Amino acid sequence: MKTSVKNEVELFKNYFEEAFVNENGELIICHPIEVQLYPWKKSRKVYCNLFFNAETCEDEIDFKAKCIEYLSRAAYKTEYPSFTQYIQNYVRENLNGYLGTGFDVDDLEYIYTHLGNGIEHGLTRKFVIGNYDLSIILEGVKEHGRNQNQ
Repeated sequence: MKTSVKNEVELFKNYFEEAFVNENGELIICHPIEVQLYPWKKSRKVYCNLFFNAETCEDEIDFKAKCIEYLSRAAYKTEYPSFTQYIQNYVRENLNGYLGTGFDVDDLEYIYTHLGNGIEHGLTRKFVIGNYDLSIILEGVKEHGRNQNQ
């Protein structure tokens, strides 16, 4: 992993303390959550596992772009119904802290819709370089002829 990316991972871990990079270069956010799924059962610790390949990041811009692409979904909706709100808040607050942004749920839904899972990585990089200005996404969507109201 490149030194600039390693440095960014360390900054990232100030916000996502449980994060680590495994032997495959994947950045894993493994946050334990105490939940009680059923009233008649004891609560138990479950883990929210989010990850992406940090090894392939070229620089800090690339790393931040991948954070947006792979964490934006969990920051506005999750597939864990019993503790959805907790995960959303955890990811949103810490992603905003790391990036120095103030995205709300609606912003993150818009970001995920147009940039999530790396569907427009070049546009995500422009978004990071442009200081997270949402109008950059709108311009990029118009340029590619996609529906900006999705």
